[in-house]
Amino acid sequence: MTEGGVFDLAFNHLMVAEGGGALVRNPNDPGGSTKWGISLRFLRDVRKNPNLDESEIAGLTREAARDLAYEHFYLPLGLKDCTNEKAAIILLDQAFNRGVGPVTEQLKLLLGPKFSPSFPTLSSLLNFYGDHADILEASYSFLIHFLVSSQEAYISIVKAKPNLITFLPGWLHRTHALFAVIA
Repeated sequence: MTEGGVFDLAFNHLMVAEGGGALVRNPNDPGGSTKWGISLRFLRDVRKNPNLDESEIAGLTREAARDLAYEHFYLPLGLKDCTNEKAAIILLDQAFNRGVGPVTEQLKLLLGPKFSPSFPTLSSLLNFYGDHADILEASYSFLIHFLVSSQEAYISIVKAKPNLITFLPGWLHRTHALFAVIA
């Protein structure tokens, strides 16, 4: 697939995980109202306008959500040159759900000094898992390790903010669906 194709594949997967274009108003969600997985809090931050109201989220198009996902999640994770479809799907999903910063920190913890902004490329995965003869095995091994670490991160979030326990089953379900992507 081409670069755009890998992003589109990851974005389409993300839209299924985010429930499509329904406007969601969950009073327990600290991000506020959400559509296409874009929260009102995030939109206020990226548009640098704390006065945006729910109508901005309600009117958000899928194309606008796609542009936001590419600019604020896919590119900052260093996925621009990623050819590994499974890595792109998993890393975009987790960055979209937990934030680029926490996912980048998770990658740094998992990869240590071998972390680089261009990490998700197949050559970087092979470099990290150099003992493996097969690049797909290296990729799968890392992605499994990453998802287990993601589940631990979700549990840590709930330990720090117990009021978010209501989201834990959905977050864990989300990682289970990502394990299926690897298979």
